[in-house]
Amino acid sequence: MPVVTEHLGPILLKPVNCARGVPQSPSFSWTPFLETTKYEFILAEDAALTQIVEKVNVSTTAYEYEGSLNRNTVYFWQVRAVEPAPSEPSPVANFIVVSGEEPSVVIPAQPSSIPFWIWPIIAIYAALAAAMIALAIVKPRHIKTKAIADSRLDSKLSPVVDRPKSPLAKFRSAVTMRIRRRRYLRKPEGVSREDVKVSKMNYTFNKTKHVLVNIKNTVIAKVKGTGSPEK
Repeated sequence: MPVVTEHLGPILLKPVNCARGVPQSPSFSWTPFLETTKYEFILAEDAALTQIVEKVNVSTTAYEYEGSLNRNTVYFWQVRAVEPAPSEPSPVANFIVVSGEEPSVVIPAQPSSIPFWIWPIIAIYAALAAAMIALAIVKPRHIKTKAIADSRLDSKLSPVVDRPKSPLAKFRSAVTMRIRRRRYLRKPEGVSREDVKVSKMNYTFNKTKHVLVNIKNTVIAKVKGTGSPEK
């Protein structure tokens, strides 16, 4: 993309660029530049300012041409600061001198056309902005919902902190935790829901049987006074 730099010099005001119907003895004006006390004014018949019609130094930001310019002729003019410090020359402006009966007409500058490739870029940026807004709205809600679900699952799967030390309480807590954990485990692929239920029931039954046998052997051993359970 072209780099636009600030113009460090006077800006031409009147007559405007591409003006028509300018009188044969026109008046010129431009903007002041800093603390300039002297300006150089150039009026020529070509854009390169080689065919000079008038070249003077003035102390104000205006100049009255006292001569008579040719009709139906294009003229070019430029101004720059000279004292106390020189500046950049202003852009060259042009105007057309016509007969006094014709009204003054300003030729409007043609608007610059927008390149065709700029529209896809605008569409992409608009889509990205819409996606970012949607994520900003949906993501906090999703995080909040996921956090609530995780907290509920942790509360269901968390072990009992203050467990009683009796064997029956330990057995009950262990069975409860295993049932809760297996309830939230995903079933393997290719296995039906009924098979999973039967497998869980068999596991619970065998585990319960094993724990009861251990308790029975412990009680029998204590009654007999041997101190070791039967196998």
